[in-house]
Amino acid sequence: MVSSALILLSLLLTPSLRAASCCGGGGGTSLLIVADNEAQVSLFQSQNKVIGDTDRNGNSVFRNENNQEIVDRSSLSLSKMWGPFWQTGAIVNWQNKTRKTLSGRSESNRGLGDIGLFVGYEFLPEITYSAWRPRGFVTMDINLPTATSIHDSQSELATDTRGSGFYSASLGATFFKSWGEYSYSLFGKSKFSLESKFANQTISPGPEFSLGTTLSHDFFVKDITWSLGLAHQYKTGKKSEGENFSSNRQKEYFWDTTVSFIYNWNDDYSFTLSYLDQTIMGPTQNTTLSRELAFGFTRNFPL
Repeated sequence: MVSSALILLSLLLTPSLRAASCCGGGGGTSLLIVADNEAQVSLFQSQNKVIGDTDRNGNSVFRNENNQEIVDRSSLSLSKMWGPFWQTGAIVNWQNKTRKTLSGRSESNRGLGDIGLFVGYEFLPEITYSAWRPRGFVTMDINLPTATSIHDSQSELATDTRGSGFYSASLGATFFKSWGEYSYSLFGKSKFSLESKFANQTISPGPEFSLGTTLSHDFFVKDITWSLGLAHQYKTGKKSEGENFSSNRQKEYFWDTTVSFIYNWNDDYSFTLSYLDQTIMGPTQNTTLSRELAFGFTRNFPL
């Protein structure tokens, strides 16, 4: 039970890979190793569909079938332990983005997304059993803006936007505890980005914050675990400056609700089915609202 729940936990604790629909939605791929593995390789296929928009006053309007924005993403990640406490990882993804508007225009584009790097350290290991003390990890995710962003898009409907456009680092902490057939986790992250220049404007992103929790439970069926996750994402917005204009930041926030199932085939292989919905919990403000379905395969290399 613990092995499968831990792998599922690592799937859910990647809020830095989730973004507003301008960047294609969530990635759904794990980087943090929390099971007794020396390394792991994960391949995930997901589809993210924007189904609504929320304005700065918190009013939401849902889209119809003639106003579509869909991102199909294939993600590959690799993580490796270096000693008992340190680990590193990397993730790459390939995206196919399709956009259709109410006016009848349609467009699609495909290509590589941003590259992500990862460093983790277990600062609170479970050396001896404790009924209450959790395991604790500190993490840092680094985003390399190798793909086109919304700020330098060249396509009419911005379907070539597959990245954020900014170098950024996310610092976080994750706590995990297991009691018999139940597992519980709590995480928090803060993301900081460097300003970048695009054509005639300089954009300075404000910090972003994530806070979430996950509850996992074993099914009566052997080697299958289900999990429910809830995460709040808060973005302080971007400030733009040019030769003849300046705009202030507009804050943005939304909730990710995730339901996942994992089948732990054996110690080496596992499969995950995950559903994410940004319309279940609120309030939301100044953002798009998405639903995402992801299927993943993980190859574990036990210690």
